Amino acid sequence: MSLSRYLVGIAVITGLLVPLALGARGLRRRWLPEWHGAPARLAEAVLGTTMAVVAAELLGSVGLFERWPMVAACSALGLAGSWARRSHSLRPTAGPTLNAPGSQPTAPAERRLHLPSLRAAVGFGAATVIAAQWTAHVAVTYRHGITDPDSLRYHLPFAVGFLQTHYVTRIHFVGVDVFTAFLPANAELLHAVGMLPFRNDVLSPLVNLFALGLAMLAGWCMGRPWRLGTATLLGACLVLSVPVLVRSAPGAATNDVVTLAFLLASVALLVNSQGGRAATAVAALAAGLAVGTKLTVAPEVAVLTVAAIAMRSSGSRLTAALRWLGSVAVSGGFWFARNLAVAGSPVPSLRLRAGPLSLPSAPDPWLRSSGLTVAHYLTDRRFWHAYARPWLPVVLGPAWWAVLAVAAAGAAVAIAWGRSSAIRWMGVTSVAGMAGYLFTPFSAGGPPGNPWLFGLDLRFVMPALAIGMCALPLVRPLSTKVRQRGLIFAYLMLLGVSEASSRAGFPAWPPSSSARFAGLAMAAGLLGVTILIRTPARPRLAAHPMAVASVVAAAVISVGFTGERQYLRYQRHFDGGPIVAWARGVREARIAVAGDIMEYPLYGPELSNRVEYVGQRGPHGRFSDVQDCRIWRTALREGNYGFTVLGPGTISADAVWTTWTGSDPAAREVIHAGAESVLRLQGAPHPDQCV
Repeated sequence: MSLSRYLVGIAVITGLLVPLALGARGLRRRWLPEWHGAPARLAEAVLGTTMAVVAAELLGSVGLFERWPMVAACSALGLAGSWARRSHSLRPTAGPTLNAPGSQPTAPAERRLHLPSLRAAVGFGAATVIAAQWTAHVAVTYRHGITDPDSLRYHLPFAVGFLQTHYVTRIHFVGVDVFTAFLPANAELLHAVGMLPFRNDVLSPLVNLFALGLAMLAGWCMGRPWRLGTATLLGACLVLSVPVLVRSAPGAATNDVVTLAFLLASVALLVNSQGGRAATAVAALAAGLAVGTKLTVAPEVAVLTVAAIAMRSSGSRLTAALRWLGSVAVSGGFWFARNLAVAGSPVPSLRLRAGPLSLPSAPDPWLRSSGLTVAHYLTDRRFWHAYARPWLPVVLGPAWWAVLAVAAAGAAVAIAWGRSSAIRWMGVTSVAGMAGYLFTPFSAGGPPGNPWLFGLDLRFVMPALAIGMCALPLVRPLSTKVRQRGLIFAYLMLLGVSEASSRAGFPAWPPSSSARFAGLAMAAGLLGVTILIRTPARPRLAAHPMAVASVVAAAVISVGFTGERQYLRYQRHFDGGPIVAWARGVREARIAVAGDIMEYPLYGPELSNRVEYVGQRGPHGRFSDVQDCRIWRTALREGNYGFTVLGPGTISADAVWTTWTGSDPAAREVIHAGAESVLRLQGAPHPDQCV
């Protein structure tokens, strides 16, 4: 990429982020004027993300999801948020003070510059280690490209579909897997927004790092009203350090940690809200972002909905319910409304019934054959012996039993002895998430008798475990200083065991020394900036803000330009062999795909190729492989494709399309690698010549 294009991309990033930050700050200062510190930053992060998601959804609904319309929309929202702060304020709500909820809030004390206490330093140190660990894995991604299978199979193709078509309302099929095609896609939309500045995925590895920081901030805020932020932060860090998340989230486009971050943010804002209207509405926005990212947190969001209504201190609970549900719909309801409009059901792959009423569905052969749940195997001894026992220490670490026990104990004890009603509802939310996990499709995915996806899909229960971990320090039996110190020590020991573990395929730290150095350098920089902010050096720097901002901006731009060029140069998505190498040299091509193919690498490093799975659409969102030669060749002809990339047969069809294409006079085979092949279409296919 040339320097001029890179600088244009930097200008686009500035045009997106600065207005959103100013608008979010303006809205927070209007709605939550007494909030400051960490909870205020958490609320602003939720508000800013919501504005970005809503702007992209509105533009994408009319085919205007493009670079400059998105900048204009974010600028308009930013100006509106800034104007809202200057207009007449809503009635001030009680801010999250360091008092226990229910007591009289005190005026915020004058903030003095001081070094953090030893206990806070311990929590911050642990968080810094986790951030360094994740950054090290991200550094590996910038050296070799994104390699996570789910990211390449459907997360990133959905994001590129939004980018190339400029619509977010069109269903993008990457196979006959209807279940994934209709899943909520807030995380994929954020990746698509990140692709706008440079028109590539160079920013995608950073999305989950943002989610990591948001989850840690939410963990700290949960305990802040009782000066227990260190313990709750360590509880969040424990879950963020388990091998299955460290292996699958940093530098990838998976949405598990994004979901976790938004759900923890919702819980933290609700804990700090003290029943206030505005704070509860922001918590609802965070809950909507979570369920609009991944459907597996629906049980937790349902409980939080009941909690927000039950905790209403005054006024009509019906009004509170409408306000909460409306906020959830704003930030998370778009995808379900899209599905309802397109397929007649908010989740077409599931059969939804309510008494005599039944919504139409689009059966998914992969879901029916392999989407089994843990509940299906609860009484199966072979499952626990042959799958659960080997997988648990691999994906949760050597102390897996302690992680599960502490999270479950935290949820149960919080229900019985929580310091406030919000903490008791935290326990209920965690229990609901754990119970819901047992019945979640693919929680024990795989053919009957072979639930090989059980270990990898333990990611589904991580939000519930995190809430339980964070709830444990907030119970009355652990209110003494001695017990709090003991709990912090226990959390640190579990964290140390997790950091020291290294299993094949799930390394705690990447083997590359340069990647480890990058992670540690980031940690040292973060530590230095934090100390600088909290010491008397800050006023001297504040006297020259433009100079400091210029130096930081110049450093970021120069490092980013080097990193972006390296990423595009060495990118080797999934190390995919000759077909991926071929795709890297193809530009502006239309590529038809069929069979079990990893689609994303075919877009090329500049995302200039158009890749479409060729299948037959049916009513109510149904999608299946083509079963007739004439229909197949007609689809290739009408799609004006230049290439076809064909793989092994799916669960619903044999790979007969290879014969149909190869026997056409217009087709010439370019690459044949195992069960996969690439054919060039040198002219229009001939449907009338099918035998």
